[in-house]
Amino acid sequence: MTTVYKRKGESFNHVVAAGGDAVASNDVVIDGAFAGVAVTNIAPGESGTVAIDGVFQLPARTGVAFVRGEPLAWDESTGRVIKSSAAVAGDIDGFGKAMDAKASAATTVDVLLTPATQTLHA
Repeated sequence: MTTVYKRKGESFNHVVAAGGDAVASNDVVIDGAFAGVAVTNIAPGESGTVAIDGVFQLPARTGVAFVRGEPLAWDESTGRVIKSSAAVAGDIDGFGKAMDAKASAATTVDVLLTPATQTLHA
């Protein structure tokens, strides 16, 4: 068998089921154990690109500070970035790393996505 280069691993194609909820551009999308950010709006029954590489400003849990490089998880129930140490079942652990420190009152954080380390927290 020969090895065949397919493409860069910067994104994946996500299909929204017919009758499912539409995905807005810049929404975090969970697809299996992958999490990324929608590049465009994706209507039910359609497919669209989800970025899994890059730095994105995302909503973050308030009341907790992050240091630069802090491992982060995606809290699926609140739709916010949290510390990986706070992840519970259903969250995406290893979601990314904080690009900059975040004060506890801040509502967003710049996140470097880390798709190779993402796992669905059981």
